[in-house]
Amino acid sequence: MNLPRPLSHKSRLILAPLCAATVVAAAFGLTPTPDLAPASRGNHSFPTVAGATTLPAPKPTSHATSAPADSYEAYIDSADNYSRKERWADAARCYRHALRLNPASPLNSKLFANLGVCHTRLGEYDNALDNFEIALIKEPRSASILTSRAATYILMADDSAALADLNLAIEIDSLSPTPRRMRGQILLMRADYPHAEVDFRTLSDLDPTDPWGPAGMGETALADSRHSEAIQHFTRAIEIADNPDFRISLISAMLDSNRLADAETSIIEALKLYPHTGEFYLLRAMLHKTLHQNSAAEIDCQLARQYGIDPQTIAKYLATPAK
Repeated sequence: MNLPRPLSHKSRLILAPLCAATVVAAAFGLTPTPDLAPASRGNHSFPTVAGATTLPAPKPTSHATSAPADSYEAYIDSADNYSRKERWADAARCYRHALRLNPASPLNSKLFANLGVCHTRLGEYDNALDNFEIALIKEPRSASILTSRAATYILMADDSAALADLNLAIEIDSLSPTPRRMRGQILLMRADYPHAEVDFRTLSDLDPTDPWGPAGMGETALADSRHSEAIQHFTRAIEIADNPDFRISLISAMLDSNRLADAETSIIEALKLYPHTGEFYLLRAMLHKTLHQNSAAEIDCQLARQYGIDPQTIAKYLATPAK
């Protein structure tokens, strides 16, 4: 049978929920990169923007037990706290104050990168790129900053620029999972399935707890009609971190391979968890239509519309059942 999927990965893999406490590291709902850390700690770890947060920069060692309220360190602490609360304008203001107080600090590359993240979160992409450019002048081989800028390029729909940054980030740090995940997702959206699969397989090896490793391999397997393999991968991804998108892909693989009983069971399970996700009603309508249950299919089409699936999408993937 080979039923059409209601929403392809090209339309679904865009922005996932963001983590508020760390700096722009990934663009599709991912974990922060491990090599930059809160400014107030002494190590390196990035916060995230749609996969990315703020880059708390390490602070200089001080013998004072507490910093004055208007000191360089105090402004960085305030900026980090605002970032955790996703108060991006306030965070940006504090980072700028810190930069004015100590413009020669070698740590300022992190602050400029964090400013880039804040501007990205505010939708001020040109300002974000300006700050990332300054950060990269200071640290041209920072995989984390390159990954953060790639996240901004993705939000600007400039996948080519994002790929260039991600390619360099991976060249610099081949063990970082975040740029692997992001690059795999871009390649997936470009239908470059062989190279995407390499990235997702590598991601699974680098971080077995990242659900996008198996989910990405599931998408590439599904694109190649390797349905049994796709089902195994999506099932594994759901075991790691349940997600309605992964369940949509799992059910799509079942429908595409005519495993209708499995698809029906999976739809029932999915609707218990995500009763307001319209794609599941559309998938069930497709199942009913295949079984010539036209009245049931029409009811599910109505529910799909009620829960956000636009009529054109329903018409594209499922003709209105005949009365």
